[in-house]
Amino acid sequence: MRRRDWRAMVILLEAVGLGPVSQMPSIILDHGLLTALAERWHSESQCFRLPTGEMTVTIEDVWRILRVPMMGTLIEYSADAGLIRAACSALFDVDDIPHDGMTIALHECISDPTLHRGPLYIMSLISGFLLTDKTGTSFPRGLLPLVHGIFSGERYCWGQCILAHLYWDLHLITYH
Repeated sequence: MRRRDWRAMVILLEAVGLGPVSQMPSIILDHGLLTALAERWHSESQCFRLPTGEMTVTIEDVWRILRVPMMGTLIEYSADAGLIRAACSALFDVDDIPHDGMTIALHECISDPTLHRGPLYIMSLISGFLLTDKTGTSFPRGLLPLVHGIFSGERYCWGQCILAHLYWDLHLITYH
């Protein structure tokens, strides 16, 4: 991304409350630690049972670590094909993006990624850092209107969504 484009992206991310997240260094995961924590997760009480006692992740923890907005428009997954097509048109100048029903592959979004670095960067920030999945290379199709909203200056309520996503992933790990 050219320096001028990057400055505009930083200003946009600051305006919508995602500036601190965009400035965070990449994270190196300790898979052993993550496995140990997952093994100690109890879905019924939504806490980790550790030798020193029980611990849970709170909304305040999410805010202190990520500094994401706690107030704003609720984040919703849209199944409305019209909204998704409108977002595709606004972000990528196409009517629709190839998908497998639920997700789109980030590398298959558009023919020339250099023209659409901003939306792709935000999509990778969301799917690779805030609301991660196991692939790291796909993006939930129903969140395309969210990316369009970010480019329109919409401030979203990220903290609650991230915490709910974390709890859901821990629940899935426990039962699979």
